[in-house]
Amino acid sequence: ELIEAVLAYFDGFVNKSGAVTSFLNEISFAEADKNAAVMPYDEAFAFLTGSSTPLRVQSRLIEHEFVTIPYEVSTVNSSDFYCGTRFVAEFGRNGKKMSAYEYIYINGTLQSSRMLENEYLDLPLKETVIIGTRPRPAANGITTGEYPASGIAFARPVDAAVVRFFGLLNGSMHEGVDFAANRGENCKAAAAGTVIAVLERGSMGLTVYVRHENGFATVYAGLEKACVSVGTTVAAGDTIGTAGADGIHFGIYANGVPCDPKAYISGLVQ
Repeated sequence: ELIEAVLAYFDGFVNKSGAVTSFLNEISFAEADKNAAVMPYDEAFAFLTGSSTPLRVQSRLIEHEFVTIPYEVSTVNSSDFYCGTRFVAEFGRNGKKMSAYEYIYINGTLQSSRMLENEYLDLPLKETVIIGTRPRPAANGITTGEYPASGIAFARPVDAAVVRFFGLLNGSMHEGVDFAANRGENCKAAAAGTVIAVLERGSMGLTVYVRHENGFATVYAGLEKACVSVGTTVAAGDTIGTAGADGIHFGIYANGVPCDPKAYISGLVQ
């Protein structure tokens, strides 16, 4: 009990967190004289922990240090999107590094230290931000006049009523149509193509972009869940995702310019 108390005393000088292992040097005990006085516990403890102690207590501490490695952010200019557009194409993730150190104490005094390990537990993932550089056309250039022929038979993404059409509203350009789809209703690809982006777009919510032939693309926004990922090839009618609480926003673009879906999908009567 006394020796255990002495070991605990010297371990108390280890002022770092971690696993501590203590070792005691080998000591021999002489047979006591029967007439010798018995040293009281407190006096023996003070002697064994004092500067003249015959004991050599080695305390070995292993400390692990975890460090967060911030991810880098890369910006990419793209003429596929209008000026003022900015979104995260690939989200970044911090990395984590672990270092292990060994500290050796003798009778509570630090004698040496060294690094045992230094490794990455998770590598940081770079974040990619897309910044649009395409000049925005004048308002009358996208609300009136002829739209280019697509050569594509576009279909409605959902079987729901249109609650907001393409065009200017309260001085703001609405670049598509809004469908009053029920929450959880399947949103389908309007035509065959390839998914080029799946991302959160602020007030537009979860958005999927699909590239089609002849420079056309479609946009599906306000999704509750996406059922596709970047690179997925879809056929007309394949499920893109499910509608959110506010329905579906749908847009058609020709070479990056928004077009009125009424010009390409029959039955969209304003």
